[in-house]
Amino acid sequence: MATTWWSSRLRRCPLRVPEIGPHSRIRDVLDLDPERGRELLYRYGYDLGEGFVDSLSQWQTLETAARAGRIRDLDKLLQELKGR
Repeated sequence: MATTWWSSRLRRCPLRVPEIGPHSRIRDVLDLDPERGRELLYRYGYDLGEGFVDSLSQWQTLETAARAGRIRDLDKLLQELKGR
């Protein structure tokens, strides 16, 4: 069976966890660690509510949420998300 170029490339390139930064989306934070992400977002002012009803908000970037006043102290939040 012939190997296509993309399948051989996938075997050589390990999957990477995306780097969390100001341009990451709320959804990215929750995808990495749902329980801890929810708790940290809440601690810094972002209330997801029950079941994350507002589906558009999950695609908002952390930076946009901070500019809108929904997240306090974005730099500290990012440090905690990165485990520092």
